[in-house]
Amino acid sequence: MDKVDKDGPNWAYHVGSKCTICEVLRDIYHMVDDNAVREKLRVSHDMAKRMSKKLKEYNKKVYRDWWDANPEYEKKLEERINKGLDYA
Repeated sequence: MDKVDKDGPNWAYHVGSKCTICEVLRDIYHMVDDNAVREKLRVSHDMAKRMSKKLKEYNKKVYRDWWDANPEYEKKLEERINKGLDYA
């Protein structure tokens, strides 16, 4: 496995901010062309969504203050939608 470039342009985005597992999986999906890897990423994305749903069942208040704590997230989400960055 390659070492993560801590000086790379995306390091702060993935580590310093509060991005989600699903965002990282989508980013990787758009970086690779291998269909087998993309299929694994789609499965992993689905698993992460199901895990989040299950955790929410255990703690119904888990996301209550999330939007207030992450004011830049809505902007990032809009940028992603405007660029069409989602699974094909």
